[in-house]
Amino acid sequence: MTTLSRIVIDPKSREAVRILSNPRRVHGELARLTDGMKYAQGRLLWRLDRLGEQIVLHIVTPAPVDLAELNGRIGRLGSQPASLDLGAALAKVRPGQRLRFSLRANVIKHVVRAGSTNASKPHLTRGKPMGLIKEEEQQEWLVRQGERFGFSVDRREVATRTLPQERIGKWTADGRRERTVTLNVVQFDGILTVTDPERLLAGLSQGIGKGKAYGLGMLTISPVTHV
Repeated sequence: MTTLSRIVIDPKSREAVRILSNPRRVHGELARLTDGMKYAQGRLLWRLDRLGEQIVLHIVTPAPVDLAELNGRIGRLGSQPASLDLGAALAKVRPGQRLRFSLRANVIKHVVRAGSTNASKPHLTRGKPMGLIKEEEQQEWLVRQGERFGFSVDRREVATRTLPQERIGKWTADGRRERTVTLNVVQFDGILTVTDPERLLAGLSQGIGKGKAYGLGMLTISPVTHV
């Protein structure tokens, strides 16, 4: 049962600041809670959002998890975690239905450079990841993801915002810096039209794009109240 949960963060908590300041720490805390889960129906996703005056940690897991301990460390005093069964919620969604959506993603393409070792056999390699910088290219990327995950978008109804690139070091087990991961972060907010509810659920539970361990790829939806 893929579950969407949320914790309202206490911004004055030193523990919250310590954990949330590093994406690897956030993922590590959540991975500990989901240890042993079977990921056939989904995977661990998370995203930190500012909603008005609140800072909210949204979490998607393949099954319900007990967030009480983590909420006690980083949650706002007096608040409790809230959870929703995504499968049950999507059971009410029909093709053609319009929904608000939010997606923060690592928007890239893979390029095989001319003259490189693999240039003569591009079918055997994915190439080097390159960030998509132009808004038109970013929206084309979103359209392709929609075709894969059961929704369509009218570009006039989508706000696209490029966020600062994130560079995160990856380390070996003995503490040596292995490489740096560069994330080309783009925020999409707007209206989508459902074309296939089953594939949309796959997008909600599996995430979209790369960089999921770093708080990217989570698609969230909500009813359209005003258009």
